[in-house]
Amino acid sequence: MKKKYGSILLLIFIFLLAACNNESENESNTAEIEDVKKSEDNEKETTEKEITKEELISEDEIKATVEENLDKMEEIVQADFDQSLMPIDETTFAPDTSSEQAEAIVNQTKEDFKNLVAEETLDEWVRHYLYSSYISYHKEYLNSDEIHTRFEVMNQSADHFEISFITLEDNGGLANIAGTHLLYYIKENDNWVFEKRIYFSPEEKPLHLTFEDIEEHHEKLIDGDFEFEAIQETDIDGINHLVYRIGNEYYARNEHNSTFNYEVID
Repeated sequence: MKKKYGSILLLIFIFLLAACNNESENESNTAEIEDVKKSEDNEKETTEKEITKEELISEDEIKATVEENLDKMEEIVQADFDQSLMPIDETTFAPDTSSEQAEAIVNQTKEDFKNLVAEETLDEWVRHYLYSSYISYHKEYLNSDEIHTRFEVMNQSADHFEISFITLEDNGGLANIAGTHLLYYIKENDNWVFEKRIYFSPEEKPLHLTFEDIEEHHEKLIDGDFEFEAIQETDIDGINHLVYRIGNEYYARNEHNSTFNYEVID
């Protein structure tokens, strides 16, 4: 009887030992599988990061892309400018009030802008661009010379980028509109195309102008070497003004909106 119980206990012990070995082996296999999976996930994540990094373009390339894009739009419209002389007002290129002549210009410009402007905003942007570029000398429609002051790449991916810059008022022949601009570009049919602009007036978003901004602004607009000197900051009616010299001329600008104050330098 004792021998029988001893045999039963021995069998139970053997079964338990085998079960423990199997469990240990299963745990080991599971751990190995998890390690392999983690390694594969890490490798995949690293590869994706490397691919994304390789696909991104540099800030200089982005600036060159935007310059080329804006220049092409301006060249296209300027080429037709002398051929399309007619009275222009805010209704000329509006969808519901434009004439047959105006619509012909809109349709031709849309065709020429196809690889420059995103399809979803093409009609709206062309109408705005034509109106803005035809009236007076207002450069509300953007110009490549105006994107350099405080230029910054805000967001970027493989198929889109967003830039920010400020524009300053000028006292020359062009009535440039001061403010802060955000431009959005997307990749469409292998072309970087303009998608939209968000504009903030100085009243909405003060420029907080600096001497560095002013010098950077003039560096692009003035051909050749020029001498710039930051002179002083002066408070006028609670608003800071920046007084500076370019060559033999003295200027004072409102820090908030970049307007000139000629009384300061009289």
